[in-house]
Amino acid sequence: MGAVKKVWFTSDHHFNHKNIIYYAARPFIDINEMNKMLVHQWNLVVDDDDLVIHLGDVGFGDLSILSKLKGSKALMLGNHDQRGKRRIAEHFDYVCKRKAMSFEELLGEFDMGSTFPFDIILSHYPDPELSSGREFVIHGHVHSGPICRSVPRVGGGDSVFLYNVGVDLHGFLPVLASRALRELHVYSQFPNLE
Repeated sequence: MGAVKKVWFTSDHHFNHKNIIYYAARPFIDINEMNKMLVHQWNLVVDDDDLVIHLGDVGFGDLSILSKLKGSKALMLGNHDQRGKRRIAEHFDYVCKRKAMSFEELLGEFDMGSTFPFDIILSHYPDPELSSGREFVIHGHVHSGPICRSVPRVGGGDSVFLYNVGVDLHGFLPVLASRALRELHVYSQFPNLE
């Protein structure tokens, strides 16, 4: 892999998952239309020399459609990825087998240093206990609700700030990492602004 131009976050595509159309109130007639739009939206913003960090719930069944997605791909497994993780892993350059990983550690897997001034945890789950004392958690799993929110740290102390990169909240587009981190930083400074 050459030099990475941009880093993106995304989550919860649910390729080939018929019921997600209803569960998440997605505006598609069927899975073919949904899959086509998900690929289109991904490739609309991601270039071949970008890195996309997928925070889980990739899809079900035949996932050959993933070969149409641009960029290098890293995966944090989601709850729906557990049964087909070997099949899913074939389509990713890196798969994290833990529930959470620091952003800096993941970038190290691609021989990239972090240029971001924040210590961030990546996880499929919006669980403040996974933060390991860090201030920010970037996650998926939740298909509705706010993009940014703060939750009390277990045991007290400062809040943990969560940012949801699930496709249902972002027009089915990946989120540029620098944008997510900028929005998280602003939100952490002014958490009561809606």
